[in-house]
Amino acid sequence: LTDTCTGCDTTFCDSRTISCFVQSCKWNTIVSAFNSSDSCNGYGKSNVIVAGVGFYYGVRADCFKYEWKVNGASVSKNTFIKYYVTGNGTYTICLKITDTCNSCDTSICFSKVMNCFKSACVWKNRGLGFITKDTCGSNWNLNGFAYASGCVKYRWSINGVPVANGQSLNRYLNKNGTYNVCVKLSDTCNNCDTTLCAKHVITCFDECQWKNSAAIVNLTHGCGHYTDTIRASLVNYPTNCMTAAWYLNGKLVRKTVPNFEYVILANGSYVLCVQLRDTCNKCDTIICTNFNVNCTQGNCNWMNKAPNFNVWDTCVNASSRNSINGSISFSNSNCLTYEWSVNGVRKGGNTAAFTYPVTSNNAYFVSVRVKDSCNNCDTTFYNTVFVTCFTPSCDWKGRLPNLLVWDSCRNANSTMNAYMSFNNTQCLIYEWKVNGNFAGTGVQLAYPLTQNGTYSVCVKATDTCNNCDTTICQSHIVNCNTLGFNQTFLHSSSIKLYPNPVNDILHITLTNSEDSPFEIVNVLGEVVDSGI
Repeated sequence: LTDTCTGCDTTFCDSRTISCFVQSCKWNTIVSAFNSSDSCNGYGKSNVIVAGVGFYYGVRADCFKYEWKVNGASVSKNTFIKYYVTGNGTYTICLKITDTCNSCDTSICFSKVMNCFKSACVWKNRGLGFITKDTCGSNWNLNGFAYASGCVKYRWSINGVPVANGQSLNRYLNKNGTYNVCVKLSDTCNNCDTTLCAKHVITCFDECQWKNSAAIVNLTHGCGHYTDTIRASLVNYPTNCMTAAWYLNGKLVRKTVPNFEYVILANGSYVLCVQLRDTCNKCDTIICTNFNVNCTQGNCNWMNKAPNFNVWDTCVNASSRNSINGSISFSNSNCLTYEWSVNGVRKGGNTAAFTYPVTSNNAYFVSVRVKDSCNNCDTTFYNTVFVTCFTPSCDWKGRLPNLLVWDSCRNANSTMNAYMSFNNTQCLIYEWKVNGNFAGTGVQLAYPLTQNGTYSVCVKATDTCNNCDTTICQSHIVNCNTLGFNQTFLHSSSIKLYPNPVNDILHITLTNSEDSPFEIVNVLGEVVDSGI
């Protein structure tokens, strides 16, 4: 109370307990029932959980809101739900009731265990089979086979990369390593899958084990009538991807595989080394051997004449003037005549100097045969010039490339085949791909087929001499109707073909009277007959 005249006030207080009203949010006095049931109507049919809520008589329910959740997900806002389950398991059903008039809510939950569905995707009960193996021999393959009953599709992968479809795997390998082979089995009827894996450590390939794969043998030298020459050769070396460089007393003198030949001009101790490089596996080694030369003196002892032999190339702007050159001189040149050769073909006249025009990069083997007509003896001097005057050009069109692609239908052993040919095959290596997947090396391809369809066959040819490459592709349609891929045509009741396979005579029987066009194609893709 405030006295506005005197500017003072005071306050009086008291308390009262009110119990006139019924508490509206006592949910145990409001909710009369919370019922639920489930039904299993058999595999592939409706399997349902039904639940609803009821209230005591006289309770106003128009202020209530509802939210049903199954396993935490909201599914309905009605007083009841009819929830269809799609698999076995435990389902948690919750109902949240909100009283908007009195601003209060409650939640009621229960669990249902559903076992309506058959165990269609229990893979261990489906006769599951899985086998993988590797082969080391003339063909290095990684093989696999998988089986499961039902409508199953198979997808194979190696080290996580998809490589094939179908029950079987036959994958060509070209290097050692650890391979994780997996097959994914997908049940398209029941929408489930499983994956089986096996690990293989491949040691088929002799990758740069030089101590077991290369040696210098057949080392010979001597003072013969025609020349004082050292000769050597390599054995047990891998022929693919191999380059060689020969060194005599530390000087590079040849780049040949596998044979070596060089003229010795003086007595003494020599160290012959060959540097081998495997361009596929990117490794190299050096193998050396020692020998002595002690040629006897005589009228034709060319070493006493102090020979000086040189060859070189001249690179100029005008391509017609590019040349290889040679010269030879002796302290005593009386009675001497000369015969120059390039790559074993006589090219020069009787002079101590030599010039030969060249038009392309290459290794040119230059020799000069020197005759001493006074003493009736001769010798030959050799050397190699590596001409690099010209911009590398592979002239792929000029090599007339020819890519031949065909398929062979032989049940499980059906293959996609291809052959690559060039007019000039020097220095070429090949890499095949089918639908973008690595499929092997070499001039010929045999790629396993697992299904009909259109295949893209590509071969990459690399010229290791000129360091250039080209890729040639060709599409091929596989329709191995008679061999397990697609039997729709041969199962037709209107046509019969026999025998299968056929060599000479093919019998065709049609049950309808309509004229039908036909075309007969052999395994090389060539049309051998057609008509109506």
